[in-house]
Amino acid sequence: MKRFFVTASLAMGLLMSAYAQDQKPAVKIPYYSQEFLDELKATPEQKAAINKLMDDFKAESKKVKANTALSEDEKKAEIAKLTKDRTAAYYKVLNEEQNQYIKTKRKQLATEATQTN
Repeated sequence: MKRFFVTASLAMGLLMSAYAQDQKPAVKIPYYSQEFLDELKATPEQKAAINKLMDDFKAESKKVKANTALSEDEKKAEIAKLTKDRTAAYYKVLNEEQNQYIKTKRKQLATEATQTN
């Protein structure tokens, strides 16, 4: 009986690992690239604001990574907070039409990714 459970567990593990390897990674949208901002028809003011967001994020995350008083977990948490704040600010810079375009694009890419699996 013990041998059966060990064999069954091993078989399940192999099947699950094969399935996990078969999945393709999600396609990511390069939100901060100039090409994507052009695709969004971002104004020069919006592009400047988004570039400033990126510059500020890079500077702040560099400070966090260099802070020896923080543990690795604290650094990860702080960078996650900075990322969340940057994302919220990004969507505030864009208008409703641009935000809707991103939602539609995200859904389209998700649909394409599931169809290719």
